[in-house]
Amino acid sequence: DITFKEPVTAHSLALGALANISWIFLSIYSVMATLFLLLQLPTARVFDRKMREVNSLYDLSRTISAEYDHDKLVHMVTDMSTEVILSTFTWLELYDETIQTFKIGAFKNLNDNEIDILRNMNRNSLNDMILSDKKTYISNDISKSEFSNLFDDFDKRIGSFAGVPLLSSKGNVIGILYSAKTAILGFDPDDVNLLEAYASQAAIALENAQ
Repeated sequence: DITFKEPVTAHSLALGALANISWIFLSIYSVMATLFLLLQLPTARVFDRKMREVNSLYDLSRTISAEYDHDKLVHMVTDMSTEVILSTFTWLELYDETIQTFKIGAFKNLNDNEIDILRNMNRNSLNDMILSDKKTYISNDISKSEFSNLFDDFDKRIGSFAGVPLLSSKGNVIGILYSAKTAILGFDPDDVNLLEAYASQAAIALENAQ
């Protein structure tokens, strides 16, 4: 700045102004880029969450070889997924091949009224879609979802929800793990990956128990 400010300006006032503006822009851009980079770096909370996820998956995997009580496994899956995903509530629906329908096997953070709503509501369209596609369904804004009416009568406000199929060793759907949050955009890619990992482990455990 000391070397070129006066000569450049003396040569061309416009070129001098451009040089000064460019220098100011570069300084601001560098500061903003550095701040943005710092904000994107993993924090202690992120590492803590990752450790909880790994530990929970380890606990669930360990249960596969030690626990064959079907009811205990079902409740364990819902409890652990709720704790790690930090969902408002979770429930697990198991597919009954004899009557070809889903039944609620376990739930977490649901009251009696919400359980009655789940049991009485017509969820066939959502369940049938997951049963057919065998893929995870995510709605990060329930107001824009085709299934938004499913939770109209719930006591809790639902902003987003996810349904993950539990696939047997033969590729058949043996259940669906549902998780819901009050916040919109509540499920990031890490949440989805974790839910799918849970579903995979849970399917093995339930198949072994059966």
